[in-house]
Amino acid sequence: MKTILLYFLALFVLCCESAPHHNDVYLHTQVKQNKDAHWTYRIYLDSTLFIQQDYIPGLAGKQPFMSKKDAQKTAKLVVTKLIHNQKPYITQKELVELGITMTKD
Repeated sequence: MKTILLYFLALFVLCCESAPHHNDVYLHTQVKQNKDAHWTYRIYLDSTLFIQQDYIPGLAGKQPFMSKKDAQKTAKLVVTKLIHNQKPYITQKELVELGITMTKD
């Protein structure tokens, strides 16, 4: 019985070893209104500007964000993708799912 208990204890210790520690990066966003009354977002890695998005990504042309909420929702999706090691590209389908206001061309 002691042998089985020691076996499980050893197995538990070996399985629960932590992975090598990687430096954590602080990811945060900033949403601002520009001089044309349109909204933009910036994504920072620690204090370094990583992405500045003045227009709605994933659309042809330069369509600005019409609301702060739209810019925030899009920035949040990009951050989520970055956290999950995905490319930060946004598709039109994702914009529709988020309910982002877009002008029709």
